[in-house]
Amino acid sequence: MATLRRVTITTTATIIAAANVNRKALAIVNRSTVNVFLGNDTSVSTADGPITLGPGEGIEDSISPTAAVYGIVAAATQVVEVQESL
Repeated sequence: MATLRRVTITTTATIIAAANVNRKALAIVNRSTVNVFLGNDTSVSTADGPITLGPGEGIEDSISPTAAVYGIVAAATQVVEVQESL
């Protein structure tokens, strides 16, 4: 079963998807106008986020689908869409 939701990302590490051993797939799409930086814990930053999603870009299954995913932006708040399949 797939669920689609929106998550607002801020200038502090924001949980996008909690770790879930039952998750089969995870897709994240940056619906904002600035880069969103992704990582697997709260240490993600705009200086060294291991994955950068530009405006309109998405990612699927490049991050272990069962791992937690956090995001951060350099300024203001931005929205990503998250689709999880269990």
